[in-house]
Amino acid sequence: MRKQIHILSVFIICSSILIGCTSNKNDDLNYKISINESLGAILKDSSRVSPEKMADIIYNNNTQFRLIDIRNPNDYIKGHVPGAINIPGHDILNPQYKKYLNQDDVINILYCHSAMKATEAWFLLFQLGYKNNLYFHGGYHYIKENILDAYKVNSSMGYDEKEKYDYNAIMKSLGAKSSGTSSSISAPALNAPITKKKKAVQGGC
Repeated sequence: MRKQIHILSVFIICSSILIGCTSNKNDDLNYKISINESLGAILKDSSRVSPEKMADIIYNNNTQFRLIDIRNPNDYIKGHVPGAINIPGHDILNPQYKKYLNQDDVINILYCHSAMKATEAWFLLFQLGYKNNLYFHGGYHYIKENILDAYKVNSSMGYDEKEKYDYNAIMKSLGAKSSGTSSSISAPALNAPITKKKKAVQGGC
């Protein structure tokens, strides 16, 4: 049920964006995808990147994908996913960015403060016929708190999908403590400083 509600809300919002864009200042844009085709793409739901997939891409440094932060430059400078480039959402149709957003080299994953903002940007690019763009079903703060700072990815933030991996087993094999569920795991500390134990002082005063 949650999936149907999400898809319906995405379609309504994205349809409003399309109507607004075609009726106002972007009349010169060439929209290549019909509204019916757009609905079909949203129902297919193949452009949404789940938290598990995002974690997999980040931890494995998968060069098949390029992360694009569409927040404003100030927020990007304050913090972003390592390796992500910044293309502000309000300026996403600037011709200088087309070489990144419409190409055959890599698959882009757009992320913003929220899933809806990333979805809006993706939908606009999809309507224009741009290739190889996906959107993350979540926001930057989710990535930072649940993937970068500590592994606590929870698939229930998306739809009721089964996790691809048993992260408890994986992390246990690496010596990390398991929380008892596969959706909430404490990641091992990386590059933690090693402190040598001091020897007890020998002799009396």
